[in-house]
Amino acid sequence: RGFKGSGSTTIDMSRPLKKPTDIKKEITKMSRVPTTTRKFNKRKAIGFYNPFSEVIRTKYENDIGTVMHELGHHLDKKYNFSKINPKLIQDMIDKLDDAFRNAYKEHELPGEVVAEFLHYYSTDTQAARDFAGDFYELFEQTLSKEDLKNIQEIRNDVLRWVNAERAEKRQSTI
Repeated sequence: RGFKGSGSTTIDMSRPLKKPTDIKKEITKMSRVPTTTRKFNKRKAIGFYNPFSEVIRTKYENDIGTVMHELGHHLDKKYNFSKINPKLIQDMIDKLDDAFRNAYKEHELPGEVVAEFLHYYSTDTQAARDFAGDFYELFEQTLSKEDLKNIQEIRNDVLRWVNAERAEKRQSTI
């Protein structure tokens, strides 16, 4: 992805392990944003959020990181994160690696860093903090209580899956 964090996150490994398909269903249920998998012609993208129909499309069935990135676009639309604090957004843009930054037009970058932040937020809390700085707190303070609770619940399921042992993951999909 576009940024490398340092450190890891404390994860509740006693939490029941959910399969990616179940996590994806929870994302759709909690966010009320349908998620589908199908081919689409959007650059070389592996995911796409349609702001008009409010639908997330991914190229691969259980790509939770991409679903979270696209959900970040939805939350940006809902809360206008990319315009709340231009300095914090620019700080995140400045941390992007060149390959990620060059894949987008300049005017797309504010929305992309908000989306990328949600990807980090759901997969590595420390990387999200390193990437976002003060935006991390702004994000949590701006979300409604219900949205914050739902996003944190999804994050806990994603972190549990990402950090599970391979054998445990195999067992959970049987």
